[in-house]
Amino acid sequence: MSEPALPPRLTSPKDHATALALCVTLGSFGVHRYYVGRMISGTLQLLSTLVCCAAGIGYGWAAYKEGNLILALFCILAMMVLIAIWPLMDFVLLNKNRFVDNQGRPLLVA
Repeated sequence: MSEPALPPRLTSPKDHATALALCVTLGSFGVHRYYVGRMISGTLQLLSTLVCCAAGIGYGWAAYKEGNLILALFCILAMMVLIAIWPLMDFVLLNKNRFVDNQGRPLLVA
């Protein structure tokens, strides 16, 4: 005789507080998404951060070399805003306990 199947878990085994701390400290790099098993979106977040950094620094440096300090500062500021949007949305979702793991389960709140 086989054993009866266990019911699926209703919550993720991943800790909500750990995900929140990772989002606050390393959120732009998608570390909190890697933590909960969302590898593809974590990789996309990491790549978007790297692209925004490269573009912002590159355009900012080019504008600075041409003597346009205002444009250089704008490029750096735009880079910072673009990098902060995705982790800020994740931070709000984590605070409202709507952030889920890779299987769609809400995180464990202790």
